[in-house]
Formats: sequence, structure tokens, C-alpha cells
Amino acid sequence: MRKIEPREIDDDLFTYFENTGEYPIDWEQVALFDEETNLAVVSVDGIYGAINRQGEIVIPLVYDYAMIKFSEGLLGVKKNNKWGYIDTNHEIVIPFEYDNIADYKFENGEYWMKNDSILGIADDFRGNKVFVCKNRKIGLINNKNEILFPFIYKDISSCNEKYLTVSFDKLKYGLVDFTNKTVLPFNYDLLNINGDYLNFAELSEVTVESYDSGVNFTIVRENKLIKHGIMDFAGNIIVPAISGSEIRNFIDGKAMCYDYEKQEFFIYDTDSNEIIFAPEDLIENESETNKVNYIREKMGMEPVVY
Repeated sequence: MRKIEPREIDDDLFTYFENTGEYPIDWEQVALFDEETNLAVVSVDGIYGAINRQGEIVIPLVYDYAMIKFSEGLLGVKKNNKWGYIDTNHEIVIPFEYDNIADYKFENGEYWMKNDSILGIADDFRGNKVFVCKNRKIGLINNKNEILFPFIYKDISSCNEKYLTVSFDKLKYGLVDFTNKTVLPFNYDLLNINGDYLNFAELSEVTVESYDSGVNFTIVRENKLIKHGIMDFAGNIIVPAISGSEIRNFIDGKAMCYDYEKQEFFIYDTDSNEIIFAPEDLIENESETNKVNYIREKMGMEPVVY
């Protein structure tokens, strides 16, 4: 393997290319250096490894895929279609036995694995914990490969420090704690933790004949319109399920929702049960967002400025 040469962009981002004596037109990889290890993940010809700031290969380029950066001194890597973790000395810390790995974020109640594929990649170990997929079931392990939450569910859609929203079949969701005790029954078509509240959804009787499954996943399932609402962790409804709408923010008893049919935002006031749209005479185009800012002002949020 030829030495990989760096070309500096800033203190943390470099681009790398194989030093063949010719100035490259396209660089293969943009790498982010991890502050703790001073290493960056790179790829050449679709094979992954890691280098130091001098461009020297520290982790051999032998892996089929890798997470974008080290996390707490470990790097998630894929080989022979299985994922595991290695340290900066290229020692295997977690064996290659998992179908997938996923970013786990305690602070905002999210993680980034869905339908057995990674949607986003960031620091995957948080507090020495990571979600992994094995035999199409998702569980939680620590950096010693000890199981913290069992491989029972096909989907874990969200979590926080106390609870997880889970599904046996990706059709009905419930809320459990980390001992797998059921807190809310498996009655919800969608369920996600959103700060101090839960976003829930249920299928309506309204049939949608045609839709873009990639764009409309949050409002249509099985050709049925989805109704979104908000409740607390005891299951008490705060914002009732509203057909064809997605709830984006909830502040001081007001829910900022997006109506997919009208393609504009509105407010649901939980005190008065009133639905508030922006006045029709306000301009809304690519350069002006008067309707959006009217709603944002009512919510106590900063305006959008183009």
C-alpha cells in the first residue's frame, strides 16, 4: 500500500489520496480527525482503515466499511459482512458478530439505525453503550460486549435514559424500561420519545391511492393516512392525533404541526383545543416565509431568515 498523502483543508478536515506522483483530480476521502485519538478514517478503492495527521497508516486498510470516526477510543468496522469494534492498536475489542451497529444518543432520545440499515453515523459509543443488530433483532451492549438490553425486538425507534420505544414486528409499538418492563402497551402504529413527551401515531380510515414512500413515510403507511399526536409517559393525551399532519415542536402547551395536504404549518393550542393557521393573505414563496414566521412567532420561536 502506497503512503497516503494529506492536503489540508482546516485543522480537522483533510482530503487524502494515494501518492502516485500525479496530482489527483478527485480525492477519494474527506476524513475527520478524532480529537482523542488524532486518527482519521480513510478509504482507498473502497477499503477502509485509519491514518494519523502525518498521513501514516495506523489501522491497515483491510475493512469493507467503517464508521466515520473513532468514539471513546474505538472504531466500528465491517469485515466479511459482520460488524465489530477495534481500538487504536488494531486490537479487536468487540468481535465481528453483529449485522449492524447504530449511533446511540442519550441526550436527545434518538439513535440512528432503522430497518437494519444505518441512517446516520456519528459517535456510536455514548457512555460505553451501543445498539447492535444480530439475527434481525436489536439489542444494547457495552464496550466489553456485555448485553445491557436483550435482543428481543425487531425495532427500537427511540430511547432516553429510562425508556425505549420498541416493536416486535415493526407494526405496533410500545414503551418499555431498561429491564424490559412494559410501561405502555403495544397499541401504537408509531411511537417515538421527544424530550419530555412521546410522539405517537395511529392509522386513520382514510386511504391514499398513490404516494412517495420515501417522502411520505411519516404520514402514510399501508396506503392509510397516519394521524400524529403527543402524550406523556403515563399515556395521557396532550395533543390528539391529527390526520395528515406531523408535529414538529411542542412549547408551553402549543404544538407546531405541519399539514401535508395544505403544505403549511399550523398551531394546535392544548388549552383551547384551537387550530391556528397563518392568515391567507400572507406571502409564502422561496424568498419569503411570512406564514412560517407568523406561526413561529406565535410559538415563541426565532423567525426564519433567508
